[in-house]
Amino acid sequence: MVRTSVSKTECWGFESLLAWNERVIRMKKFINYIKDCCREMKKVSWPSAKETFHATRVVLVSTIIVAIVLGLIDWLLLKAATFLF
Repeated sequence: MVRTSVSKTECWGFESLLAWNERVIRMKKFINYIKDCCREMKKVSWPSAKETFHATRVVLVSTIIVAIVLGLIDWLLLKAATFLF
């Protein structure tokens, strides 16, 4: 971040103008960023509702299978630990 000088002799009293220019430049950069984001979002190929439903179902089934497997491993290790100790 650049600070403008406080002295009235430096920049002939245009410190507020320099600060204003910095704000304008930052605002222009922000506006360009938003425009670029909008342009990129138009290029995205969004999945259909059917594809989204299918992908969600795959994730849910996978999560349930992994939970069952981890639960079985945990239960077996618990039984082994109680048997040994």
